[in-house]
Amino acid sequence: MLKLQILILRLLKPDSPEKIINRITKDQGKIEMYANPSKGSAENWSVPTGQAFDITKSAQGADGKTWYQITYAGHTGWIPAEYT
Repeated sequence: MLKLQILILRLLKPDSPEKIINRITKDQGKIEMYANPSKGSAENWSVPTGQAFDITKSAQGADGKTWYQITYAGHTGWIPAEYT
């Protein structure tokens, strides 16, 4: 039972910001941040390659997918959890 709980906790916890950045920016050079947890919302900032950011919370978007609210350089926005 304990192993299952640990596995579930690992699945629910997002990767570190460094891992997220490395995965996304490898192909795109930046991570787009959105004003709301939806790709249909306006992009309000991007995080350049190699920069760190803070994950502040998560939410379910209108698309039914999980999104993470992040803060970078004083700007707050949302990235899809699929980036993690």
